[in-house]
Amino acid sequence: MDVDGDGDVDSDDGYVSADTDSDGTADFLDTDTDNDTILDLHEADTFDFDDDGDRSISPTELTDIDTGGNYPGGNDDGCLQGDELPDSDDDGTPDYRDSDSDDDTLTDASEAGDDNPATPPVDSDDDGIPDYRETDSDGDGLPDEVEVGIGTDPTDPDSDDDGMNDGDEVDLGRDPLYPGAGIDPDVSEPNSGETVQVQGSGLGSCALINVRGSTRPTTNGFSLIVFALLLLLSFRVHSARRFFFIVFLLLPLSAHAINTEQFRPPFDHQGLMNLHRTKTLEKRSWSAGTTLHYSNQPVELGIVGTGRRVDAVIDYAVGMTLSGAYGLTDWVTLGLMIPFFPNLNLEPVGTTAGSSTAAFGDIGIGAKFHLWDWGNPETDNIFMGFAVSPFLSFPSGANSKFVGDTNVTGEIKAIYDISLWKNQFVVNLGFRFREKENLFNLTVGQEFLYGVGYTRAIWERIDLHGLTEINGSTTFNGFGSRENRS
Repeated sequence: MDVDGDGDVDSDDGYVSADTDSDGTADFLDTDTDNDTILDLHEADTFDFDDDGDRSISPTELTDIDTGGNYPGGNDDGCLQGDELPDSDDDGTPDYRDSDSDDDTLTDASEAGDDNPATPPVDSDDDGIPDYRETDSDGDGLPDEVEVGIGTDPTDPDSDDDGMNDGDEVDLGRDPLYPGAGIDPDVSEPNSGETVQVQGSGLGSCALINVRGSTRPTTNGFSLIVFALLLLLSFRVHSARRFFFIVFLLLPLSAHAINTEQFRPPFDHQGLMNLHRTKTLEKRSWSAGTTLHYSNQPVELGIVGTGRRVDAVIDYAVGMTLSGAYGLTDWVTLGLMIPFFPNLNLEPVGTTAGSSTAAFGDIGIGAKFHLWDWGNPETDNIFMGFAVSPFLSFPSGANSKFVGDTNVTGEIKAIYDISLWKNQFVVNLGFRFREKENLFNLTVGQEFLYGVGYTRAIWERIDLHGLTEINGSTTFNGFGSRENRS
């Protein structure tokens, strides 16, 4: 509204125009609204209508746009509306205002190519879609975000010029930065002749056993059998558990990444370190807290055959897990977990220098159902219990930094504990339903989970306990021979 009657709707009328990039130039006067070096005319797909080359669309030129352009929401009214403009990642912000249009963690400016704003943005794979609008710019089967994580060139399908594209090399367990079989053990001596593998570190053994796998989508027959059994059991107990079982079946089985995080504490603070106990919160009670943990060299490069370490992939990780739980009833507890890594030191394969960064992990929700107990923990020297805990995690973590999965994952654990006087023994058995993940030769898929633990009260007045546990997993494919263990 023209409050002061001067013929213009301006700041004198209380109107403040949008300035997306905060450069002091209002969007309607700015030829590059998000300051990503790509002209709005390119991002709005209207460059061809700038007949006089003045980098703006005049009223005469505007008439042709809505009728001649190809816009998802076009209504042929001769006026191009904001909701008709391209929005590559469907986040509600059109590309001309979005500094990362395809949401692949690479800025549009880094994917634009030529600094000349009149030059069309780069299209590395010549598929008609510019790099800043697609998550796999070079069409090699590796998402741009993953390529940045492992050090390959997201604009070059064959980073090491050996005749095989990067995605195929990763599938075969080869290093896409090394023009030879295996993985380059030392980038300063590319012809040293030793073949290396991605592996986990541990006390004299690998925490992540190395297996070579294909990323072709497959259906794991054993997991479907397990699913069917769990589904049948769900009809005999609380119906809410059916939701978790059904979600498991929908998970895809192929990706080019790996979530290396093995520390997943109980969300209700009633368990040990990674293991749950059968105890649930009382009705309408709640708990909240955080855990802090440190992992030293959890993923590294080692010599094939001997496992001798030659370099780090993740040198160290400092993690925090924020968690909270609420007692829905005396036998049902609901929980939430938010992992955060304030300090990750990463060294992409094929490089010699690491860098520190921060990242979120996968947010998870879970529940615990206490189904049976025997004895009274307040009066009896011997008592025991049984519970089940389903859990879902969502791909909110930084997959390229090895702390997140690429899709929803689910797990179900059976929990048993027995107390003998002041000694309590805990057993957890379960399944993790997840997509198959690959990092060169290393493959992690759907898993059988196991864990045993022991705890004893040392000073009951201040609730001080001593505890120990062993836990890990083995994949369904190669059952018992391919393990992640802690």
